[in-house]
Amino acid sequence: GINLLTAFYQTEKEGQTLRMPAGFRIAAKTGEYTDEKSREKQRRSPEMKNRMMREMIERQTRNEVKFRYSKSTYKKSTQIIIDSGLE
Repeated sequence: GINLLTAFYQTEKEGQTLRMPAGFRIAAKTGEYTDEKSREKQRRSPEMKNRMMREMIERQTRNEVKFRYSKSTYKKSTQIIIDSGLE
């Protein structure tokens, strides 16, 4: 499967919710290793998803996107919701 990290900007006004993509990253599994328990070859990304997500949040901060909280993990993909808090 594809490991996709996404960030959405979400705001709500007068009962209407607007949700727009603010960024995404694909965690490419380019490295190989052997699992010690199963002895099977596995693939992994050289960069951890946590690090990628932190960079996405830092980028939104540098872009001066104002937000009040973030959420993560939806099914097998990971996403953050950048809520404007401008209700």
